Amino acid sequence: MTTTLLIGQGVDLPAKRTRIGLAWEPADPGAIPIDLDVSLLAYGANGQLLGATSSKGAAEAFGGAVVHSGDDSSGEGPGDDETIAIDLPALPDGIHSVVVAVNAVTGQDFSSLLGAYVRVCQGRKEFGRLPLFGQALQREAHHERDDMAATGLVFAT
Repeated sequence: MTTTLLIGQGVDLPAKRTRIGLAWEPADPGAIPIDLDVSLLAYGANGQLLGATSSKGAAEAFGGAVVHSGDDSSGEGPGDDETIAIDLPALPDGIHSVVVAVNAVTGQDFSSLLGAYVRVCQGRKEFGRLPLFGQALQREAHHERDDMAATGLVFAT
């Protein structure tokens, strides 16, 4: 059973191989294409950036312990459009926190999406899924302020 996550909610993960999945479809197929990207940033205890991976940068980090699937600029098709595989036990000891970020590269906000989500899985088990579409996300992300629109989101730390 999938747990639908809310902004600020977390999940506890066992230290093993983990996959972050990002999927989206444009709400209006005739509109300007929307390109979302998922990135991972790893920080040391002092807040220093130790490494990163993204569809626009390095595809691997930490000797292959983190691997990005590559860029999908359309979001077309079923299932995850971009993924990041993380071998948690293989990460260097100096990593204190991992941040997963989702950005709308083309500038549209998440309300322009249909059925979009970011999820965290281990094997076939899905630990949580955060929807990235609809007014519920917009209101929660901006405390009921409809005059602002999200084009980026930090998913996991």
